[in-house]
Amino acid sequence: MNDKAHSKIASKNLTFLIITIFATMTFMLQVCSALSTIKGMGTLNNIQYTIFQLKITVTNDLFGKHNYLYNIFNYPLIPISIGVIYNIYIVVKNYINENKTRA
Repeated sequence: MNDKAHSKIASKNLTFLIITIFATMTFMLQVCSALSTIKGMGTLNNIQYTIFQLKITVTNDLFGKHNYLYNIFNYPLIPISIGVIYNIYIVVKNYINENKTRA
């Protein structure tokens, strides 16, 4: 591969990194706002975290049994997975090109 191809791959990886940073900031801001809302509203019952989302269950005992469910989706997973797929594609493409030039 030449230097132009290396810089193109590096710039795409930097783009995926920047998008991942913004997605992580969005995710953490949503977590912080949900937790600050919980602080004034009631008691925290349950926190469930899967790879795709965070579920927070809150019960407000002041006005009876009111349950609030906060779903926060894992946005950073999207650009990370796209970046991984892109890098696997580049590795496979380079491997195939090297085998073609050797034969």
